[in-house]
Amino acid sequence: MLEPLLFYNLWFEKFKENLILLNIKLVLKKEKKLGFDIETLEKILVLQEVDRVIFSYKDRLKKLPSIIEKKKKEISEIEGRIKKEEEEIKIMEKEIKGLYLDLEDIEENIKKFERDLFSVKTNEEYRALQSEIEFSKRRKMELEEEILQREEKLEQKKKLFIDFKNKVKNEVEKEKENLRKLEEELTEIPKKIEEAEDLRLRKKILIDKKVLEVYERILSGRGYPAVCEVEIKDEGNDKKFYCSGCSSQIPFFTIDEMMRKGETGVCHYCGRIIYIKKDKL
Repeated sequence: MLEPLLFYNLWFEKFKENLILLNIKLVLKKEKKLGFDIETLEKILVLQEVDRVIFSYKDRLKKLPSIIEKKKKEISEIEGRIKKEEEEIKIMEKEIKGLYLDLEDIEENIKKFERDLFSVKTNEEYRALQSEIEFSKRRKMELEEEILQREEKLEQKKKLFIDFKNKVKNEVEKEKENLRKLEEELTEIPKKIEEAEDLRLRKKILIDKKVLEVYERILSGRGYPAVCEVEIKDEGNDKKFYCSGCSSQIPFFTIDEMMRKGETGVCHYCGRIIYIKKDKL
């Protein structure tokens, strides 16, 4: 069961849609004739093509900022991974350097203990120094083994990093070039919209004012497109006709009237202007 608020929202949206459709139909009924002749239709289709371009540009302009941000994030993530790998390599090199310093200290201690052996006076002191020397030598061997293991890991990591960096280098450059083009497009689209809107004004002048009012009212209420070609489908032995704007079936008497008068018609469902090409019948 639908929640009351959700049900109300759905009902209200449907109410607005029906209100728009009713308004379009009422406007059409006020006209002396419901259809436009072929010459007028051609002018309207030219205008609609300009509108298609304008809507396309505006839609692209709306989406571009998020596309650019996503592209920047992708580049940043790759560069961040490269930087992270470089920092990890530096840390490993620093740790190995620290182990070498520890090893040098141990070697110095061994030398010192071995020198001190010649100056001890008791057996206990001698045994204590021998114990220190043995411990230091074991520690030296452990450090040498640890250094060897770490250096092997470091070399392996460096090799993998070089392979990775070479692999993504071209990709990053390519993505940066794409980003540059997107940012350039973002600055160019407003100019193109301005040019298209200027062209629209010039095309509007060629169209009858009342016809233009109907077209723009449908465009405002229903969105692009306002004028739709009739789709013809063979279903069995019959031909059926559909509005390409809303996909609803168009009654045959409407098609017949359009053909007899050589004019456009109106979709009974969505209120859009419809036309049919004779060569497709």
